[in-house]
Amino acid sequence: MQSVTSDWLYERGGLHDARVVDVRTVGSTLEIAFDDEWANERGISRPEGQAAPGTLVVEGFSAADGAPSPATGGWISEIALRGDELDLVFCDRPRLAVRVGAAWWRSAD
Repeated sequence: MQSVTSDWLYERGGLHDARVVDVRTVGSTLEIAFDDEWANERGISRPEGQAAPGTLVVEGFSAADGAPSPATGGWISEIALRGDELDLVFCDRPRLAVRVGAAWWRSAD
């Protein structure tokens, strides 16, 4: 797994245009599965039509604004990490902000 930082998210365009395919909580860990990490860069860093699914693993989370479950199926506008708050802004869902202890990316590749 790779550590997720604000720079990591910025380099990936805030995961713009990725779709949330599943959200689950296991104790104080939140796992958000995405269909395509690089959807916004398709044709630039990845060949057209090649997906790169993965999971954002948030350890020690607590909800600051919104609930995780309605995020399933949502289209991401931007994800940003500001201090200890992970902010998920959707094109078609209410915003979700969670406080995090640590965030990791687990690639499906």
